[in-house]
This record gives sequence, structure tokens and C-alpha cells, in this order.
Amino acid sequence: METDATPELTGPLPPAAYLRRCVREPYRLLFPLGTVFGFLGVAVWPLAALGWAPCPPAQSHPRLMIEGFVGSFLIGFLGTSVPRLLEIQPLSGNLLLLLSVTLFTGSIFQLLGGQWAGDLLFCFALLLPMTFFALRFRERKGSAPPSLLLVLLGAAGGVAGAFLQAEKAAGTRMSPLLQQFSALLLFQGLPLFSLLGLSAFFLPRLYGGEGENIDPAACRRSGRGLGPALLAAGAGLLILASFFLEAAGQRLGEGFSGWERPRGISRSAYLPRPSFSAGEPSLPPPGWPLRFPCRACSSAPFSPRRAFSTFSSWAAPA
Repeated sequence: METDATPELTGPLPPAAYLRRCVREPYRLLFPLGTVFGFLGVAVWPLAALGWAPCPPAQSHPRLMIEGFVGSFLIGFLGTSVPRLLEIQPLSGNLLLLLSVTLFTGSIFQLLGGQWAGDLLFCFALLLPMTFFALRFRERKGSAPPSLLLVLLGAAGGVAGAFLQAEKAAGTRMSPLLQQFSALLLFQGLPLFSLLGLSAFFLPRLYGGEGENIDPAACRRSGRGLGPALLAAGAGLLILASFFLEAAGQRLGEGFSGWERPRGISRSAYLPRPSFSAGEPSLPPPGWPLRFPCRACSSAPFSPRRAFSTFSSWAAPA
């Protein structure tokens, strides 16, 4: 059995020994790198206020925070924990160097306004460790926790979302549904799936729960891990379905609104139509939820009596 001969608590490690430890534990390199990207993502706002930002912060900030900050922490965690859980060969030093350079270059592109190039580089950075683990999955001697399915699902969604967002930034024509769905996969799905998967794995161990004493090999032989795996997969599919419903909300609303819409009143009397002229939906006018019953009757200010009559007409039989 190979042991680490480096003595603990005897002073700083030599550079060569620390680099070898970084290869075995990629979080030691990627976590600080992600922290730098997080600072850059916040710094774009004061830079824009001073007039020094190379591109609008509304474009660079979310990508730096998700692809740079969250992506570095996610890849660092997967590169450290998955080889130990599956008992497979860890990431090589060359692969870790390539990952670090790819994440750094992609974040620089995002900072300078090259969204399509930064998104493609982030897509490549996520594919590298996933391909590495997939090729060595048959050589595994251990079992991963079921909640890791959520993390992998988030990473796969991040790959798809980053690729589609890169195509959109490059000028490829894309339906509003696909634009919104890819943005949800990247900006919400990647951090949400990662947080859910890691919390389900670490919280029982943090509070001394039963998850700390479970033998993964025994669970695999007895089939006890099938139920939690199906639960994690079902939760992931429900979240993906919610993303699709949110992206297709306008189309679905047009279909459902005809069922209970009062005669002679159009859908525009209730809901503001978003504008996709600049590629991003515009916000509704302030306070429109409080005024929409009156817009169906007249342009007068809000009146409880008119609102009640409008809602009564919804329930009236056709």
C-alpha cells in the first residue's frame, strides 16, 4: 500500500512535493483559481462604474461567476473525490495543467467580451474530466454515492448549455425556447445540481449521520443503493422538467389561456408580452400584476369592484 512519506506539521512542503500533492488533489490548485475568477466577476461592476470595463458587466459577470468560479470549484471537487470514491487512477499532471489553462483562458475571454470563445472553452473544460472518468469507469473498485448522479447531471447540462450559448453568441439563429432552456441549464442548473448533490453527500458526514458508516461495496452487492439512485435521478428529471416549463412558459400560457379567458378579452389584457429584439427578454412594466384586472375593463386605476367583476367573469359558464 502506497503511503505519503511527507511528514505532517513540519513546515512548508517543497515545491516539487506540493505539486505532486496538487496532482493527487486538484482542489488545491483549482479552488484558489476559482476564487480569483470570483473576484474578477465582482470587480467588473466597479470597473464599469469607472468606465474601465472592456465589455458590459451584465454579460461578463454571470459567466465569470458560473464558468470561472463555480466551474473551477466543481472540477476541483470531481477531480479530487471521484478517483478516491471509485478507486481509479487520478487525473494526470498534464491534464490538470490543461484544465487550469483552459479555465483561465476562458475567463479572460469572458472578461474581454468574447462570450462565444469563453463558452466553448468552458464546455471543453467540463468534457475533459468527464471523458477521463468515463474511460476508467470499468476499472473502478469502489462505488460512488447516489447523489453524485445530480452532480454529473449538472455537469452534462452545463456542457450542453455552454455549447448552445456559444452558438447563440456566435450569431447562430436559435428559437427563444432553446435560448432560454440553454441559459437555464448553464446559469441555474450547473450550480443547483452541484449544490444538491454535494449537500446530500457531505451533510450526513458533517453531522455524524448514518451515511458516514455505509460501505459502498456492501450497498452494491445488496442492491440498497438502487433506491437512493432512483430518487436522485427522479429529482434531477423533475428539475429539468421545471426548466423546460419555465423556458416554454409563454407558449404554454398561450395554449392554456384560451380555456378560461373571458369572451372578447385578449391575452394581452392580462400578460405583458416580452420583447426578444436584443436577444434578452425585457422586463414587464412596474406593478403590472396589480393592474391587470383593470386593463381588461378599462385604463382606469385599480378598483376592487372592477377586479371582482373581472374574476367573476372567469368563473361564469360559457
